[in-house]
Amino acid sequence: MFNLIHAHLYSKKVSANFFNRYQNLLSKTRIGCSFNPEHWMFDNEPPEIILKSAKILVEDLEITDIRLSIRWSKVYIDGKINLSYYEELFKYFFSQNVNICLNVGPIKTMRWPEETVSEQVLKDLEKVPAKETVMTSESELGKLSLEYLQELLETLKKVFPPEQLDKIRTIQGNNEGFNKFGQFGWTMSDEFEMKVFEIIHNEFPDKNLMINSAGRNDLKKVMKLVNRLNEETKMDYSKFIVGYNYYYKVPRQSNNFILKYFDNLILAFPGSMRASRLKRLSSKLGFEIEISELQGEPWLGVIPTPGNSVQEFRYTLIRCITEILNYNSYSGINNKPKIIRFWGIEDLLMKILNNQITDEHRGIIEIILKMNEGQLSSS
Repeated sequence: MFNLIHAHLYSKKVSANFFNRYQNLLSKTRIGCSFNPEHWMFDNEPPEIILKSAKILVEDLEITDIRLSIRWSKVYIDGKINLSYYEELFKYFFSQNVNICLNVGPIKTMRWPEETVSEQVLKDLEKVPAKETVMTSESELGKLSLEYLQELLETLKKVFPPEQLDKIRTIQGNNEGFNKFGQFGWTMSDEFEMKVFEIIHNEFPDKNLMINSAGRNDLKKVMKLVNRLNEETKMDYSKFIVGYNYYYKVPRQSNNFILKYFDNLILAFPGSMRASRLKRLSSKLGFEIEISELQGEPWLGVIPTPGNSVQEFRYTLIRCITEILNYNSYSGINNKPKIIRFWGIEDLLMKILNNQITDEHRGIIEIILKMNEGQLSSS
């Protein structure tokens, strides 16, 4: 509780004091992001706006750790996989000095509606799985999705040359695979997820593997899966990144006069693994932790401040660097920086393009640039 109060108090100080107080940890951390061309912000815009946004992201904000996804619903055309929807965007990112985390699903990919199975595939099923079904590799959709994943990864290697695919440093399977959030509320069984990662590892053995959790809620299931993959398939712990999705304002909680001061480090399912336990396991076993999603956009139009308040941005960074990320293994310049992926960067990019940024947004941008330009020194 002391750390929570401390984060609230220090986030209210100007950014210069914030940088001075947390210089050591901030200097070892970079702001990354997730980027979705399917974001609703782009729905009524000309197609070229997506590439313009991507260029601002890399060339102006200097964000070089970028999570992308491929939706089954966007690439399954006339019974075949066609990557044309993503090709121009991917080629741009591949041409830059960036590190890509690629979320391939196959069933759940980042951003609503989460379950992004092709409509045609759903229509052809004998029976669409009921809501809150736990997916298995023996189910009709489970089998089809694994076949799709295999074909998708093979197609990637046919469409993009090895030097471009080298920019993909990490591959994520299903997004929040153990969480019911989504239009169907489907979750994944352990054995299904193991099949997913076996396929990914067989096709891209040099890539890191990311599994993420909705806050603390799924950490026990994530670690059970990581342990099984290590024990049963001999994948080394060092191949894994455990992603923590950090949200500090969600419906109902944010309107409660007491709960609005808490976040998902405190508000979690009973019995959920604590972040401190995850950090100890990271040090012991050798896997990495990243913030796979840092809430940075308004929630469904009812919670307006995420992404629009520099004070709240500072608060979320304090919570992530002091409570979740594990800096114990960081011992020198050759160590990789810890990654915090801004969720909702599309909203900020469109404000930049439309000249709608405020002093709050300028403050957020200042923090991003200082962290990513390496202006902070831990000496």
